[in-house]
Amino acid sequence: MKKVILTLKDRHLLFNTLATWKGGMDEMPFIADDVKAINITEEDWKKAERTKFVAVKMKADGVEGLISEKEFNKDTMELTDKDGYWTWKEEKIKPIEVEISPASAKYLKKILDEKSEKGEITLKDKEFIDLLKKIS
Repeated sequence: MKKVILTLKDRHLLFNTLATWKGGMDEMPFIADDVKAINITEEDWKKAERTKFVAVKMKADGVEGLISEKEFNKDTMELTDKDGYWTWKEEKIKPIEVEISPASAKYLKKILDEKSEKGEITLKDKEFIDLLKKIS
């Protein structure tokens, strides 16, 4: 186990990565403990002022864009099939110190290695590479 300090973004990345975990019974308890340790509560998200942005198309003129979910008006807009995204204020939540198992680092490394072997690493993967350095 390695003690690390994880930001809200780190926890979000690691949580979403571990949610896809598949493996053996020997690692499962460690992955489950890590997921529990990095869990982000609804209270955390409220403090961080998390906002969801959705892709919309204006009914009147067909103009497409992204707006916050709170601004969505079903009378004048329709959702598109394009991806939206979440934002939050990272500075509103203090980083936490947690113990992360080698199993989590191993899984993240496996994912990155597989992408690398296929020549599929992109600049978007830098945040995962940085996270791997932090937890390894």
